[in-house]
Amino acid sequence: MVIHCILLHGLCNDGSMVAATEFFRKIEEKEPIYDEVFYATVISGFCKAGETRKALKLLKRMCSDQRIKPNRHCFNAIVDGLCKGRIDKALSLFQDMINYGHLPDAVRYTSLIHGLCKFGFWEEVMRFLVNMLDSGISPTIRTYNSLIYGLCHSSQWSETIKLFEKMKDRDISPDVITYSILVDALCKGRRVQAQKLFQEFIQRYKEPGGNAIIYSILIKGYSLQAEIDKAQEIFEQMTSKGIIVQDVVSYCTLVGGGNIKVGRTGVALKLLRI
Repeated sequence: MVIHCILLHGLCNDGSMVAATEFFRKIEEKEPIYDEVFYATVISGFCKAGETRKALKLLKRMCSDQRIKPNRHCFNAIVDGLCKGRIDKALSLFQDMINYGHLPDAVRYTSLIHGLCKFGFWEEVMRFLVNMLDSGISPTIRTYNSLIYGLCHSSQWSETIKLFEKMKDRDISPDVITYSILVDALCKGRRVQAQKLFQEFIQRYKEPGGNAIIYSILIKGYSLQAEIDKAQEIFEQMTSKGIIVQDVVSYCTLVGGGNIKVGRTGVALKLLRI
């Protein structure tokens, strides 16, 4: 049985779900499977392949059979999959998971919060955040990033900054993703704040790769707002430090949407090294 489980895991990891399903069926033909690990493996495979409905069908089959109890991994994979589009089903399954005695962890709360933020369900977001804290589970950097992303994209700027400061007060250090979300959103209309956060970031992080991401976001933001001098200044500051532009879109925006658009063909050619 252990060998069968290893083979099934390998097929699911490779995304070979047709073969995995057939293999699972053949094992069942020889003897009934009452091992939750087998089911969890196939459910996880279906979810990774984007076949959440099939995963949900298999979970329902487990729940209807009194001889086998779904473990937390069975629920976790499907909740994560449903959060990408069917948030109502995710909420229902989240409650089912608790009813089965599987208490959610920070990762699961974060998945739900991210999904709810994406759809703008702020009352539900706050309810789950309170539940999370009441359960003694501390929000992680991923939780805060999901909240900040949601607030930024619903233009709740004051709440975004408050949350950002509260996160730092809790001794949770913002990462490259946090600053990228904030700078990208603020560049669309609050470039002074974006520049301030950018300066905070480069003081905190010295790693060139992370810096390249933030530099690229700022270059793109200033270029799209026709502030070409500022975009050019940031680009030159970036290259003087030996940091390479990794975002082709930002580079093309500076060249085409920026310098060429305002008649600086010579500068554009120089950027292209022609």
